[in-house]
Amino acid sequence: MEENPASAEQEPLAAGRPKPALSSAMLTVASVFFVYLFYQSGGALLAAWASELAIDHAAAITQGLAQLLFLLLPTIVLMRLSAIPAKVSMRLEGSVTLSQYILGIAGILAIQVFASGFVPLQDWLLPDSWRIVFDQLSLEIEGMYRRMLAGETPADTLRALVVGAVIPAFTEELLFRGYLQRHLEERMPAHWAIGLTALLFGLFHLNPISFVPLTLIGAFLGYIAWHTQSLALPFFLHFFNNAISIVALFLSKSLDPFTAEGEQLDPVSALWLSLWGFGTLAITMLLLRRRRA
Repeated sequence: MEENPASAEQEPLAAGRPKPALSSAMLTVASVFFVYLFYQSGGALLAAWASELAIDHAAAITQGLAQLLFLLLPTIVLMRLSAIPAKVSMRLEGSVTLSQYILGIAGILAIQVFASGFVPLQDWLLPDSWRIVFDQLSLEIEGMYRRMLAGETPADTLRALVVGAVIPAFTEELLFRGYLQRHLEERMPAHWAIGLTALLFGLFHLNPISFVPLTLIGAFLGYIAWHTQSLALPFFLHFFNNAISIVALFLSKSLDPFTAEGEQLDPVSALWLSLWGFGTLAITMLLLRRRRA
């Protein structure tokens, strides 16, 4: 991976002080882990409260509130307590060009294509005993998203986009590509910081079926955040990625926009679809690299 295009902006931050120890990097990762536990426990309490009060659309409302109260606020506190200025963690000094927005959208679409091939291919490769568990888990995850995001009216669509796309894009990007990755970049090479953040991002969603595509999305957004030194494009692409799934949920009975209900890709088609998506993503990242500011 090439040198950071915004390294000149980062030099004053590192000048005059020793490089932080690896233990500091582990402390950063641990802080994100505790934020995650706080988010999960807080979300469970909100869900129980909403259930007792029989609130309409309780799943969606509690999800949105949990992310704002138990994910966004702790992230802001971590940034305030950090030795790295908040504006540096939030990458406020970077900029994004129109061509980078276009290539970013192309990259997200490529990951969507990759996921549409990889997930059924993964299911086909699993042992029978695992496949039963994964199929049941897939149904449960789809049911959870339907309870939280599905609907029929324009108001339902707006609520789903806010809860399922706008809020997650803002809160998760601040935590992962902002606080976590930016701090790790001070402690290790950029490609390690991007990779570790992407891995934690994939684990964060507790979705083993989509772990690989989620980690790939995390790596792509991490590369863009590092490359542009701005969170503007990761914010937008995270929203765009989630919005695709929400629109697909509203338009069909399947969460997968590339296959109709009842259809199952054969292994060869799934393999080619995943390779096509991954290859397109690789080309997109090469083009992004050539368009350095």
